[in-house]
Amino acid sequence: MDISKEIEFCVKTVPPLSEGLLNSYANLPQDNYLQENQIFRRRRFSIAKLKNSKINTETQTKFFQDDTINHYAGGLDRIFEPLETAVRDEFISIYLSCISPIFGDPDSEIGLHQIRITCEDEYVGHPVPEGWHTDGFDFVAIVCVAGSNFSGGTSRIKSDLELDHDSFSRTLKPTEMLIFNDRKYFHHTDPINNLRRGEMGYRDILVITISIL
Repeated sequence: MDISKEIEFCVKTVPPLSEGLLNSYANLPQDNYLQENQIFRRRRFSIAKLKNSKINTETQTKFFQDDTINHYAGGLDRIFEPLETAVRDEFISIYLSCISPIFGDPDSEIGLHQIRITCEDEYVGHPVPEGWHTDGFDFVAIVCVAGSNFSGGTSRIKSDLELDHDSFSRTLKPTEMLIFNDRKYFHHTDPINNLRRGEMGYRDILVITISIL
């Protein structure tokens, strides 16, 4: 069975997240691959593989997308600091319990993208600076972890960019997760603005990119 032809999208709720995981977002390094003078994104990245029902984590943290997929930061070997071990393991547990069973627990490679998008009086936060796009994987899961003092941030998917309506659109709440077929849907998330002047706003998410092996 070609899994990519069978599954489209769904929304699930993940188990409550630990205090340590929530606090770890305050320690994310600056994303050094933003365009000049942009400071709205902080992130870490790790890779894990599920094979024969066993998880193996990798030490390399290189993330590459072709510039035909990502015109903003594609064509570069982007190297990020890895997720903290306890945070990585908690996110892997979410993948194993909430995501992998949807596909029948196949062998897979997953990228764990821990991201904080910020906004202040001086700048808007762009969760998706490249605009509507696909990521070049089989599936993508977006987990809303936390957020404060922001408006916007609606997650959207559509099967055809010529359509004037979304197949799905919602501002995800903490512990809500959107999973979609990256071969069938384009996705985008609206920019965020701070609600209270003089205070930073932020949106914390986990993006899981999934390749079925």
